[in-house]
Amino acid sequence: MAKSYQISKEQIVTRPLAFLAPVGIVFIVMFLLMPVMVTLLSVEGNISNITASDMKGMVIVMPFILACIPFFTYSRRQIIFNAADHTIYRQTIFRRKPLLKFNEAGDIVLKIGMGQSYYLKALADRYGKGYRISSSFSGEKDKDKHEFEEVVLPAIRQMLALQPAANLVYNSKVLFEAGILNYYTEHPQGYILKPGGLLKLLPGLIILGLGACYGWYTVITNPGGDKALAVGTSVGFVFMVFAFTKRLIFDTSARQVIVYYLGLPISRYALANFAGFNIVRKTYNGLYSGTDVRLKFQKPSSHSTTDVTLADFNKTNPIEPFIAETEYVLSKAGSGSAKL
Repeated sequence: MAKSYQISKEQIVTRPLAFLAPVGIVFIVMFLLMPVMVTLLSVEGNISNITASDMKGMVIVMPFILACIPFFTYSRRQIIFNAADHTIYRQTIFRRKPLLKFNEAGDIVLKIGMGQSYYLKALADRYGKGYRISSSFSGEKDKDKHEFEEVVLPAIRQMLALQPAANLVYNSKVLFEAGILNYYTEHPQGYILKPGGLLKLLPGLIILGLGACYGWYTVITNPGGDKALAVGTSVGFVFMVFAFTKRLIFDTSARQVIVYYLGLPISRYALANFAGFNIVRKTYNGLYSGTDVRLKFQKPSSHSTTDVTLADFNKTNPIEPFIAETEYVLSKAGSGSAKL
């Protein structure tokens, strides 16, 4: 339990899904042992009889091992109670998302299902699911549950009771200057956009990886295998990997926005040519499918502009703070005041 929470004067951090990491390890070990055991049984325990073709099972289980990655990414998720700005955040491996202000937090309730976990409700949504703030406990006799109730819950309630000074005004620029950024992180070249939206590509990456492995397995083991499936899924997998490795860096020394793929700089945009933001509402078959936030750049020796997509939001309420943070990064990168 000691590793699933941290308490200090400035903030309280809990890791409600920390238990997923050992679960992921168990699945990976299981997937690795399955082809090994099958191979040993096929050669009747005689290791010297093992050939390269006997190890093809290792190739088959690789996509299943990749599918265990979310166990480890979700296990790193944190709930942060920040006393500096009286805000509760959800921290993932890519970004920090504000959930509630302290004065918007409601009751902390215990929910019982497969296990027991504590959830924080919002005042505006008392009947909603709430936000999970504790790990899963086995029951009333669980020592970790008693520790959470005796140590963490009182500290959280005490911090939530804090009231901001009457003259305190929320100033995002002050927080930015203090290094509190939700969508960007500092980089040796300047600032890099956290690739939070790229997690949407992970399911497709896993499915295409499974399809490619299956397709090539049928082609290798059967001359009449479906080559179209193997080639098609492999090409899709390569393009998905290419998209998954996209990174945007705001280079403060070169005064450029640089787009990287596979770790290589593919395109550069001079901040001197920055022409504002472009907010694009997307639809698919008439249904809302998200909103893009893009940077507009004036093309040299031309009256036209080109866009660079920064982020894709399913909801519109994070767009305003995202733009405010981007304006700060642009100003630090030497573009002057950003405009919308």
